[in-house]
Amino acid sequence: MTDTKIPRLGIMDSGLGGLSLLADMLHFSIPWEIVYYADFNNLPYGNKSKSEVKILVENSVSTLIEKGCQAVILACNTATSVAVDDLRNNHDLPIFGMEPAIKPALNAYPDEKIAVLATQLTLKEDRFLSLKNRVDPMNRVIPIACPGLADIIEREEWTQAENYLIEIFSKPEMDEIHSIVLGCTHYVFLESMISRLRKNIKIFHGNAGTIRHIFKSLSFSEKKNNSDSNIKPNHSIIYISNSGEDYSNKALSFLEKRYKMVY
Repeated sequence: MTDTKIPRLGIMDSGLGGLSLLADMLHFSIPWEIVYYADFNNLPYGNKSKSEVKILVENSVSTLIEKGCQAVILACNTATSVAVDDLRNNHDLPIFGMEPAIKPALNAYPDEKIAVLATQLTLKEDRFLSLKNRVDPMNRVIPIACPGLADIIEREEWTQAENYLIEIFSKPEMDEIHSIVLGCTHYVFLESMISRLRKNIKIFHGNAGTIRHIFKSLSFSEKKNNSDSNIKPNHSIIYISNSGEDYSNKALSFLEKRYKMVY
């Protein structure tokens, strides 16, 4: 492991979706340096086999450990679904994952059905099915697979993303839906768009709960940064990928888009 004077926190995703989580984290003071790893050569994960994703996530986590990270976040619901348990068994450091915010949505609206938008692989994995069976005895959760949507967001094709959402909202099963869970970190970048298309819909995602858990586990304080619509982290962020390209400008654009969305 590479020695670093400042502890390093690794964050991985298949692409830029995990930056929605990082942007939400940057509203707080974080005492660690952050290394963000994007597996561009293999995105998206949602349409791959479980065995493929396990290997890819293991490789990504190993890269972050080689970069000196003392803890790693899988900022990807699909990666968490298929790989987090094995990773925790194989590595002696904290490894955090994400799961769809089904329980908060069900608790907030106990008499309503909720839709869960996620990748095909997330929705068919045992981890999701176990969560649903545990917290949804009345079968109020309607899973909706969104193949290709993460890719559309990655390419910043926002008009196409809007058309994709319009098609989803036109499904008959969506007529009685008043709450929606975004089960992919990429989809969080569409939060404002969803609110515009369905003005009264309530939106849930796992970022806030994940951040609270990470901060508690790593003994970070939940001290807010000074109110400012621009990103001014009190630490450095290192962006790496396996594509061989410098994507820091695009990453900053995604960070700022989400950061200002919640400011």
